[in-house]
Amino acid sequence: MNAVDWINSHLAHPVDLNPKTLSIVGDFTLMWAVFEASEGEELNNMLRQITHFSDRLAGQFPLDLINKEFDYCVRRYIDNGEKSEHFYNLRFSDDRQIDLAFSTLTSNSPTLRDKLETCLLIVYRYRNNLFHGMKDISTLNNQVSNFSNAISLLQKLLPYGRAYWLGFPKAK
Repeated sequence: MNAVDWINSHLAHPVDLNPKTLSIVGDFTLMWAVFEASEGEELNNMLRQITHFSDRLAGQFPLDLINKEFDYCVRRYIDNGEKSEHFYNLRFSDDRQIDLAFSTLTSNSPTLRDKLETCLLIVYRYRNNLFHGMKDISTLNNQVSNFSNAISLLQKLLPYGRAYWLGFPKAK
């Protein structure tokens, strides 16, 4: 029995998960796994690796490479210069992340390095909110655009990372 059929036969309130939702969650999970395999280190947590990755890549790729993904984050997480409800739902784990994300998303001219780290921190929160803590799978249909944006970001960044050992060509 597939997962959705099982869930719907065992839950008191069945969930109507769109096939596109199921596909995008699977794609996001796979892209995050590739990113983590490429950029993670056994002895360092992923948050530290995101910071190192952002520092390393800031001068190595086109300035406008992630504008679309960054602009999406600004529209979703900032409302009239303030944190939107969606911002709070990210559940950042510390003040540094909150301050960096908010100041970057509201800046008139954020650095590429800060845009990169902010976007990756948001993607990391998607990952954590999907796999850890309280879950409500009935809201997954509302997350398709988040996961699509995250996938696009990771696909653009991986060729600039340490992914060469996975067989990806290095970006030029």
